[in-house]
Amino acid sequence: MATISSDKKVIPFKRGDDFLHDMTVKNKNSVGALAALATLTASQAQLVLDQATLDAAIAAIPYVAQDETDAQAAYDATAAQIVIDQAAYDAAIVVDITGWTITSELSWCDAVEDTLVVTMVNEPLGQFRLSRDSTLTAAWKKRLLDADIRFDIPGLGKRSSKTFYVDLRES
Repeated sequence: MATISSDKKVIPFKRGDDFLHDMTVKNKNSVGALAALATLTASQAQLVLDQATLDAAIAAIPYVAQDETDAQAAYDATAAQIVIDQAAYDAAIVVDITGWTITSELSWCDAVEDTLVVTMVNEPLGQFRLSRDSTLTAAWKKRLLDADIRFDIPGLGKRSSKTFYVDLRES
């Protein structure tokens, strides 16, 4: 199942400000993501080997400039491949949320305090935003609120995110 990722498990927030938090749905356990991760990991291991070869070429006695040049070229090519492999992995873990219904609530001691507005930002890339207007956040009490996100996924039913927290501070 896809998981929700956020930059932080605890979101610090000042009461009375506009609440805006961008989120992305990712699945790091899909077949495509695992294959992309294996490729990325192999490239990273190759870079370690290329670095060792380059270090040996530089330290070699007698020193041969062409050996260093060849080792540097191999290292540079692997480093460039890692950038490509990282981009492929990043693309493989995103989940298309087109057609999903997403809701989110803030609660305190299992009582709903407020409902956040969910705005789809880029559905094919799994991106959405949680928000609430400053006129409404001004009424929030200073405390640590639980935040949950619910996903209604066509054909799969309802799922929930891991709970994260909004740490309310004075305005």
